Amino acid sequence: MPKSGIITKSPVKSLIAVEASDFATNAVAKEDAADVNLTCTGKYIFEYYAESGDWLYGAIDDTKPYKVYLDYITKSEDKNTGTFSFSDLDSKFSRLEDYSSGSKVSIAFKEGTTFTVSLNGDILTVTGTLVCSNGKTYKLAGRHDLSAVTGNEFDMSDQDIDVSFSTEDATVTTENGYLIVEAVNSAKEYFALVLKPNTNPNGVGTYEINSTYQTGTVQAGEIDTTEGSVYPTYYGTLTDDDSINVPLFLCTAGTVEVAFDDAGNIKLNVNATNTWGRTAKIKVNWSAGVEDITADKAEGVRKVIENGRIVILKDGHKYNTLGIEVK
Repeated sequence: MPKSGIITKSPVKSLIAVEASDFATNAVAKEDAADVNLTCTGKYIFEYYAESGDWLYGAIDDTKPYKVYLDYITKSEDKNTGTFSFSDLDSKFSRLEDYSSGSKVSIAFKEGTTFTVSLNGDILTVTGTLVCSNGKTYKLAGRHDLSAVTGNEFDMSDQDIDVSFSTEDATVTTENGYLIVEAVNSAKEYFALVLKPNTNPNGVGTYEINSTYQTGTVQAGEIDTTEGSVYPTYYGTLTDDDSINVPLFLCTAGTVEVAFDDAGNIKLNVNATNTWGRTAKIKVNWSAGVEDITADKAEGVRKVIENGRIVILKDGHKYNTLGIEVK
């Protein structure tokens, strides 16, 4: 399976099978320019992260090899507009990325950075002056239509998915409070899901797929073509070296039902859509005739973590996530 790991404020990532870049390598800003003008009207991110109380604006310059990320703290989902300064930024996730050398160079912002975010109907405008650690000042002018729907070029645009995986196909791990489910079958079909368990017994219930990283949600799929990485939740097929073929299916919205069978094996019923509005029905150990452990039936059944692994306690016995009794 692809290598997995949790990154703060990002889901698990795996390498994709192609190198992809949104930038022209010959587009280089003049070294002697006192200011560099950034015009962003294409691909962008504008999302709220409830757990940390910040808004993230990210965009790609239309003609030059730059990406800008402004992660500004408001402590309110309703407060996403206004004028902000360097002191409002979360420096861990705010940066300018320069790809003019052919590889990514991250540049930090400094005192003097200021920007204004405004909304007029569905039109998002972000303008400002970005003072950077490389001694340059960047003038930002971003404008985006929030109502425009365009799918990711590496997402499946003409195909719906209907696939099932067995208990034997799946592995379950935990990391930094997240539950990670990966499944691969004999046809080298691969599915990866990351969720933050709810407060129900055993974490059973129905989860919404979104990008909030809140308790009781499944993380939406995302692809970073610059780094050649894809983040769950998504479906795809594997190459011989266990990279992910493209196009793949990014699960960006929908629901996931979570349950456990009598042996303590996780069960998933995924109904998702991707960036193009295509649909996916993905089942892991979800079949008729197998009794579920639900919140109403969870008496005497507990899921605990011992030595970094998930252990199911039931009727005085201890099972791993594959249903095998352990000591």
